[in-house]
Amino acid sequence: MQSLAARVAASTAHATLAFDLKNMSSLSVVDASSIRDAMQAELIHRGFRIASTPSAGTEVRLTLSGGADSYVWVAEWRGRDEPQTHTAIVAVPKASDAGANGTKNSVRLESKLMWQQPDRLLDFAVLTSPDNSASTIVTLGPGRVRWYSSGAFQSEFSHGFDVGRKTPWPRDARGIIDVEGKKVLLPEMECQGDIENPTQMKCIPSKDAAQLDGLRIRVSGHNDSESALLGDRCDGRFVILASGNGDWTQPDTIQGYALTDLEGQATVSGSPIEFDGPVLALYREGKQSAARAVVHNLKTGNYEAYIVTATCSR
Repeated sequence: MQSLAARVAASTAHATLAFDLKNMSSLSVVDASSIRDAMQAELIHRGFRIASTPSAGTEVRLTLSGGADSYVWVAEWRGRDEPQTHTAIVAVPKASDAGANGTKNSVRLESKLMWQQPDRLLDFAVLTSPDNSASTIVTLGPGRVRWYSSGAFQSEFSHGFDVGRKTPWPRDARGIIDVEGKKVLLPEMECQGDIENPTQMKCIPSKDAAQLDGLRIRVSGHNDSESALLGDRCDGRFVILASGNGDWTQPDTIQGYALTDLEGQATVSGSPIEFDGPVLALYREGKQSAARAVVHNLKTGNYEAYIVTATCSR
């Protein structure tokens, strides 16, 4: 799937694509639709937009066919002003997990909005009481840590402190709230102590900038995107979530990927979820099969905090 998308991207000048699927194989309608979604997700992650009308700059058709031992996937595309049709063909063994891009053992994503605010947001944490009767939202901004008691966006400020440093905070500052590690990380600063007991936290200078990268694995073709390696696996494969590779002025997506080993090639798994702005940060949520995502909503101007959960659909 990645090789087909790469071939299309390499010879397409238009940013908008019209996509069509023709299934001539023994794959079910559900599996064929999942392959279509995976192909579209790869193209979206390469900076393209998918249009619902043939008036797009380039028309792309993916044809699924094959024989007894393998499937044959054929991608054909032609720009609006181009006389020639481009073609790329790949063979996919039937014994392999064609469902890695389909529904069998694929990664299904769901997002839940947890918080939003007009001020810049670097990271957040959701603290729940032992009986789940109450929760607290902890927010981290450049030099600011705040605690809010539970409430559906009517949460009340309960505690907070500022983190000072000798020089101004960098414009591209990153930050992490590590609840399990009992620390908050900012550029050249580290606040230590129980996140659930903010009055006992103390901030000290730190030079360990590598900690701000978290547990991240780069996905091929998305070196500038946000990514997070999750705690759980899908059918024995590692699960990675990654944002798109557009700039901070465009809507964004988060896509699930699967890989057999940490040195291998990550492949698209399942369908992406869309957001109304760029994903600015993506961190694994503890040991769960979930991640914290910070999004800058271009429509409202707010910074939004999401929990993105990945489940392995079979």
